[in-house]
Amino acid sequence: MKRKSFVSLAVAIVLLFATIAQLQGTWPTLPSFGDPVVAQSPQRGPRIDTLRHKVTRSPDAQLIEMTLGPPTGSDMWMGMIRPTDVEKMDAQCKTVSSRSLLHFCEFGFNMRNPPLDDVNFRHALAHLVPKEKIIGTLFKYISIPISTPVPPAQGLWYNPYTDAHPYSRAEAEAILAAAGYQKIGGVWKMPDTSDIPALRVYIPLEIVAPTSYTIGRMFVDECHAIGLTSLNLEPMDFATYTALAFDEWDFDIFWVCWSLGRFPTLLYSFFHSANLFPGSYNCYGINYPALDTEIETFYYGLDHPAKVAAAKTAQELLMGGTTTDPLLYPAQPERSQAIPLIPVYSRNAYDTQQPDLRGAINMFGYGIDNIWTYMNIHWDTPNEYRPGTSARIVVPVLDEFPETLNPTSASTVYAWTFMDPTFDGLMATNPYTHRDEPWLATSWSYGLEAGGMYIKFDIRTTDFHGQPIKWQDGVNIAPGDVQFSWDFLADHQISRYWDDMKYYTGADVIGTEVTAHMSTTSQWTVYTLAGTAFMLPPAVWGPWVGELKDDIEAWDPSAEAGPGGLPTKVYGVGPFILQDSTLDVANNGYGDLDANRNYWLSTAEIQDMIVYMFWRAGDVNRDGVINDVDLERIQNALYSQPGDPNWDSDADITGLGGSPPDGWVNMYDLATAGKYYGETREVTPGSKLPVMRSIDKSLSPSDGELGDVVHVNVKVGVPTGEIVTVVDTLPLEFKHILGTFMVDGVPATPVIDGHDIIYTITTRGVHTMEFDVKVTEAYWEGREVCNVVVGTWYDETGIVIDELEATACFIIHAFEELSKSVSIDCEPVYLYVNEEIPLWDHWTKYGTSPYLDAIEDGSYIEGWDYCMLSNAYGFEDITLGECTISKVTLEGYTNGPYDQDCDFDVYTYPDFDWLGSLYAKGAPAWVTPRWVGADVSGIVPETLTEAGLNDLQVLVHFWTADGLPRPPGQIDALRLKVEFDPSPMDVSTKVSTETQWTVVMQVTNTFSYTMTDVVITDSFGAEIEIDDPFPYSITDGTVSYETKGKSKKVFLTWEIGDLLPGETARLTLLVSTDINPGGHQEYSEPGIYELNSGATLKFIDPEQDMQLSAVTDSIYVTVLPLEDP
Repeated sequence: MKRKSFVSLAVAIVLLFATIAQLQGTWPTLPSFGDPVVAQSPQRGPRIDTLRHKVTRSPDAQLIEMTLGPPTGSDMWMGMIRPTDVEKMDAQCKTVSSRSLLHFCEFGFNMRNPPLDDVNFRHALAHLVPKEKIIGTLFKYISIPISTPVPPAQGLWYNPYTDAHPYSRAEAEAILAAAGYQKIGGVWKMPDTSDIPALRVYIPLEIVAPTSYTIGRMFVDECHAIGLTSLNLEPMDFATYTALAFDEWDFDIFWVCWSLGRFPTLLYSFFHSANLFPGSYNCYGINYPALDTEIETFYYGLDHPAKVAAAKTAQELLMGGTTTDPLLYPAQPERSQAIPLIPVYSRNAYDTQQPDLRGAINMFGYGIDNIWTYMNIHWDTPNEYRPGTSARIVVPVLDEFPETLNPTSASTVYAWTFMDPTFDGLMATNPYTHRDEPWLATSWSYGLEAGGMYIKFDIRTTDFHGQPIKWQDGVNIAPGDVQFSWDFLADHQISRYWDDMKYYTGADVIGTEVTAHMSTTSQWTVYTLAGTAFMLPPAVWGPWVGELKDDIEAWDPSAEAGPGGLPTKVYGVGPFILQDSTLDVANNGYGDLDANRNYWLSTAEIQDMIVYMFWRAGDVNRDGVINDVDLERIQNALYSQPGDPNWDSDADITGLGGSPPDGWVNMYDLATAGKYYGETREVTPGSKLPVMRSIDKSLSPSDGELGDVVHVNVKVGVPTGEIVTVVDTLPLEFKHILGTFMVDGVPATPVIDGHDIIYTITTRGVHTMEFDVKVTEAYWEGREVCNVVVGTWYDETGIVIDELEATACFIIHAFEELSKSVSIDCEPVYLYVNEEIPLWDHWTKYGTSPYLDAIEDGSYIEGWDYCMLSNAYGFEDITLGECTISKVTLEGYTNGPYDQDCDFDVYTYPDFDWLGSLYAKGAPAWVTPRWVGADVSGIVPETLTEAGLNDLQVLVHFWTADGLPRPPGQIDALRLKVEFDPSPMDVSTKVSTETQWTVVMQVTNTFSYTMTDVVITDSFGAEIEIDDPFPYSITDGTVSYETKGKSKKVFLTWEIGDLLPGETARLTLLVSTDINPGGHQEYSEPGIYELNSGATLKFIDPEQDMQLSAVTDSIYVTVLPLEDP
């Protein structure tokens, strides 16, 4: 997400010389070199009628918009950040252009909040940003890693030797440890062992900016990986969190990307202590006297070499050191204010537009997103109408909604995208050379005066035809309007401009000259004055004079209609008129800027200016491209002056240091044309991407089940004059589906050789090969299968140039519908009473304690009256081996003449859970409880475990229906019947011990179709034989086996046939250890043996008439020595 720095707000971004000098220029009178139709038209302002910015808040949606194109989609997409989008646009024959960008992205720290107030903690975090991984994963060639907030595009101001703090988890932990932080239980603590405070990482919403969100996630994941778990993402609307950070300082860490000007004045705005106030750009809280000194030399000094050196030193102080003098750990005390931010990357502008658009200007540092493009762009169609419409309209996509359309407070690029085109500054920038060009000032100068400097502008009040230049409301502009704007910003201390306007002490207006007086010698203040001169029309802002700054900045002038019939009060002297308010854009999803048909320049004059500016870059013959023809003309006229035989006025394109042509063709002219050699005046249709050898492969989806269809996508780059043969070797678990192969969306026929898919491409470009495969084999567990696609490039003679490969992996989920289990039949166990716990002792006891431990041994208890309670009784303990308890049943050996009117109620002790009623009727016999049921484990689940079963105690209550006594009844014994589930798959036995197991195979059809020709095969170890009855049980089909070899190894085949959707087939076998050929009982030696090799299922998928298969794991037997317990 982007936040627009102040230095980029001014329409004029100018190169000022190192000395106080006179700067001026005029537009020459030139013949029209543009479109004759345009030249003859009286139309004023831009070539199009409407510029409609359509808010589309995710790259995926923007890609759809551009793919659709007119009339329903969009026309321009600036600043693509995903390489795949760039390549898709290029493949769709959109016009793609690129340019290095004045831009950088950062994680910013609030240095007021602990532990971010500790440079060592910030230093550790700097080593946890995986810049190379971020760029390699998300951006590739679009971005470059940086280690300073001054990006390489700012040329000589950039310092490449700052301490880069490369990614290293180990170094991050070493820094924390050296600074006294404690790692306890895998989590980092403060030096006093208290918890590190929670740190919020503000990041845009994933749906709006998925790459920014991913970067935040990658950073936080790296922190968590070493135990810095207090950092957590806090996604929110971009405008919301930037307001929290910059206006309220309510943040810990944020992610922001910046659009910059050509000069690093951000060093002052962002990092000088004078800007430590809410609403400024120094939200970090940095207060670094040594840094302030260097910044002041850069910002206020007039010695150009000293300014450059100071800017580079400032970067070193900011980032903690250099490659040869790095930040130590713990940090040097004097560097405690270093690392207020982590610069991550700077990117190139990759822009795209519909192929029928013409006139875009690819400006260095900005790409095609600039005012020259919007004034010049048009459709190459009849009447220059947008395709499918009858309107001259262009629709760019915009990432986000503007937060407010108020020029005194708006801070994001999204707001200024709507406002910038409504304003004109005093100077303009040549989009090709970045030289100053006169605009609403015909000339300017500045010089020293007592207490600071003056800056004088001669205001242009009439156009080239002598007609008054007007505000968009129809009122003539006046030099006093400039003074009003400056006074307003200074008097109200408007935050966004205060770092420059605080030096403004006033202005004088004499005729058309306006002279500003500054209490500083900083040449950079010219930017602010030139850019804001006609930003605040007095008719709108006059009533706000004297009001509170907060009220001014909170007001939304776009919400009110402007004077002269304007739709809003956001207007200036610029080429476009804003049509919609902040709220309108939010509600409609777009905002319009209509051409200002009362603009001070005609459409033809705008075009002539563009031709002229490109001529100044070296286009001697004005044909729209700087090439050998232009260099040759300069060479032929070299060192000539007017009157010389070889004089060529068109070859005199510049003077010393970029000044206007000086009447002498010299090396400055030749060097200028050479510098811009190959540039074009306008972006031309066709691919601008250099095609590199490349190959990439992806699978969609990246995981799935047996029988799923997987889409294979292979991208391959073929440079001009080369041929590539691609061999994609599929995993054994995949099979190509015939008829699905396509190249660049067109059906094609590959060579299929087993699992190899082979295709040769002979044309330049980035091509896409696509086809479908089916997952034809699965396993008992999830498994990742990978394969390599190999591209071999040849030159035109067939000689191999290069070979590259790419790998794609797919996770095949476990096929759980095929199962196989082995069990040992565990016989039920009876646990008898073995203890008595004295409690109530109401029952009469005969014999010896515990009375209920055996039947017919003369020991028993006898009851006869309502509510008699017995003592409590415990049972024998159990020791579980390889069997698992499935059920516990209570049984009693009773005697008594009762029917339904008398019960021996049994309860658990001490919880008194009712286990049911034993009863006595007739002769002595074992009985199970009635009423509740015999299943103790259903009432007391703990008895399914060894501990719970061993803890069980019960007591007996004599109950009668009428509460009256009955003849005596006896309980002779109590016992628990314990039943078991089959044993687990990993089974064991002992040497030379005959053991029998039950093997169950089962398959369920979970597909929507009938599985046909279903067959399951398996083989058993040589030590195993099949027992009768064979099969033990079977639900579907027939089963057979054969034996092979002396050991009679068993090979099993189960032919199921058809299996309907939802149907399950089950086969049960009995197997046991065999007698080996020597006559000895298997297994004869301890070890681990394969009981069987694993069942293999095969069947036909009727959808593609393709055989699918699944495999189970082997089952192993652990054979122990006889002496093992």
